[in-house]
Amino acid sequence: LKLDMQEENITYNCLIQRADAYAEKLSKLGVTKGFKVALTFPNSINWFCTYIALAKLEAISTLIDFTLPEKEISELVKNTKVNLIVTTKDVEKKINANVLCVDAFNDFAKLNNKPLITNIDNELVEKNVSTLLFSSGTTSIPSAIMQTTEHLYDTTISCLKSNNIRNDQQRFLGLLPNNHIYGLLMNVYAPLISGSNVRILEGINPDTLVSSFLNYKPTVLASVPKIAELLKARIKTQAAQQGKEKLLNMFVPICYSLRTKFGINLGKKLFHSVHDGLGGCIDIFPTAGAPISPDTAKFFIGLGFRFMSTYGATETNIPTFGARGEDLVIDNVGKAYPGIEIKFSVDGEILIKSPYCMLGYYKNEKANSEIFTEDGYIKSGDIGFMDQKGNL
Repeated sequence: LKLDMQEENITYNCLIQRADAYAEKLSKLGVTKGFKVALTFPNSINWFCTYIALAKLEAISTLIDFTLPEKEISELVKNTKVNLIVTTKDVEKKINANVLCVDAFNDFAKLNNKPLITNIDNELVEKNVSTLLFSSGTTSIPSAIMQTTEHLYDTTISCLKSNNIRNDQQRFLGLLPNNHIYGLLMNVYAPLISGSNVRILEGINPDTLVSSFLNYKPTVLASVPKIAELLKARIKTQAAQQGKEKLLNMFVPICYSLRTKFGINLGKKLFHSVHDGLGGCIDIFPTAGAPISPDTAKFFIGLGFRFMSTYGATETNIPTFGARGEDLVIDNVGKAYPGIEIKFSVDGEILIKSPYCMLGYYKNEKANSEIFTEDGYIKSGDIGFMDQKGNL
């Protein structure tokens, strides 16, 4: 059972021991219950250890995309009034704020001479907030979303059970940034809760992807449309180079029809070389974060993959809707997950109530009043409807 980087891997026992050591070092720096600590550095074993260490200290992890421009990172830091920033030397140069920065990859050595801010927001402590994530919400200015460990844990359990991930034999390939709700759940919570292996990629390019597929043989590939389109293009290019493009274009639609109409997954056998090229073990292939092209969904389902469109938002936690099992779809986002309530406004806007939804936007009552209905539903900002089978 391990967390695996390209250059290093670590067992879960060692992960917890290292997280304990990190917690001790952070405590000596002055971090305590209720502190807001920004994590703004690449996916890594250090990221996992720091996140777990902060949970042990009951501090609040504030997850900021380290690739954002200087102005945006600085604005998020100032808006959330973080006490401390864990980052890298390069990212620290982009942060224009009077906050102490420490090195994520060098024992939390100080990167500047700024003070450690010691103010604690009792509202966050009283609400048991563990994590602040960012979303544009209903405004153009990113708003910090308040989440609890309980909500993040429960939504992950729902996802694991609904997709029959019940053992420690899975191998997750972490392509997504941990600061995003999708990456946080699929890279961090799901593997840790199920005791599965996870390999984290620091960057995505065709060479690192191919190497990870062949050497790691993932069983769960959580993706976004951009990754799916990249893989689709690569498969088509290789088919053309091998003189098999016409066969691919002819048989993918046939295999799709056989699978969706009669439950016959001929694609997995007919296109076994494609599966082998992706490690040969991918069982669950969800996509989220943006709409997926029906043609792309049809392509992967026809190839024999369990390619599942899902729908949700950082505010509602994810997923709220999704295809599961062999109920694979291309023109909708599937059925509601357990516990999810949905209704529609008079204009057709999708309104969602989830037991895992955010507690609200941090220090932004205007945005809270805009996104919540009087009876507690979250306004998605999307128009939709339910078909006769209960698919959104």
